[in-house]
Amino acid sequence: MGFFEKLKQGLSKTASSISSVFTASELDDDFYDDLEERLILADLGMDTTVKAVERLRLVVRDRRIKTVAEAREALREVLPLVDLVLVMSVEPGFGGQSFIPGSLEKIAQLRAMAREMGLETIIEVDGGISARNAGAVYGAGADVLVAGSSVFGAEDPQAEVVKMLNA
Repeated sequence: MGFFEKLKQGLSKTASSISSVFTASELDDDFYDDLEERLILADLGMDTTVKAVERLRLVVRDRRIKTVAEAREALREVLPLVDLVLVMSVEPGFGGQSFIPGSLEKIAQLRAMAREMGLETIIEVDGGISARNAGAVYGAGADVLVAGSSVFGAEDPQAEVVKMLNA
């Protein structure tokens, strides 16, 4: 007996508890066919996600990337597999750090690579974002700006956000 047959049998045995959620007319063959289709699609989605994560792991960890060129090439391989890339514009670890100006070039290169590949990759930038650099970061190609200390450390956080939006 296959998985879906066992599932159907198991669901049939527990029909009394399921009936509190589904009416008897809903527990027909169409119900099980729909359930089977959803489970197959979920399995395919999980399989694709697992493959993408495994590929990322292989590219980043197993290659022991040492140069900017190697990193750029590795990113080119995995960019089609992801929807969003996070660019850290500070050294990760703690808040309140200054924005690393070289991040603007990385953001611009990433945006150019995504466009060249015909991708609509979301670029999120986190670290040192403030009203002083928000416009430049957005202009370089970022879609999402994460601001922590500059907003929550401001005398008027709402005004700081407005300044960033107008930058």
